[in-house]
Amino acid sequence: MSRSVFVILLALIAVAAVAQAQVVVRGILWNRASQPFPVDSVMMESQSGREWFPCPEWSADPMAQDTFVFPAIPRWPEVIVIAAFPEGMPLEMPIPMPVRDSFYRLDPPFEMVQVKFQELVGVESRPEPRRRGALSVLPGVVRDAAVIRARDAGLVEVFDAAGNVVLSFAAPTELNWRGDDQSGRALARGVYFCRLTGSAGTTVCRFVLVR
Repeated sequence: MSRSVFVILLALIAVAAVAQAQVVVRGILWNRASQPFPVDSVMMESQSGREWFPCPEWSADPMAQDTFVFPAIPRWPEVIVIAAFPEGMPLEMPIPMPVRDSFYRLDPPFEMVQVKFQELVGVESRPEPRRRGALSVLPGVVRDAAVIRARDAGLVEVFDAAGNVVLSFAAPTELNWRGDDQSGRALARGVYFCRLTGSAGTTVCRFVLVR
């Protein structure tokens, strides 16, 4: 076997080992409340770093369950944070050292909602990654900072509940935003909207600034 072929085989083995080491997490939402419960986003943090995942399709109706499969991450998370604003109320709940396949009850007044996370194995552990939307603000409940991602070309505008534009910039971009307006002044807490307008159309998402 030539040296070049041997090097290529070693590289393929290394790539396979990295892929095998990845973890795919499935979340299960169990809602025993009288109102639907939608999850906005979930943060997973480990020694490999942290990442927020938007969950626009993860929502459980009353007395029902719903599941969501996250893109692969390097290892099982050491901290999971669930962000949501059901019924207009912001919720950001950290789960330190989450145990696989164990239910966790959400904080009041949403204690009738439970969530657990599983590690998928075998063939099921390599699903196709979900394509992220054209626009996202993560986390959906903003305390100190958020990441605004706009995939398509156009204009991004942040506006308050009264419709006043407080910040605008060109897209595509990924902006680390600290909750300030165009002049750098800190915005008041409340509900805000982010809008991307471009050739592909208009996309709007909502978030809550709680500070």
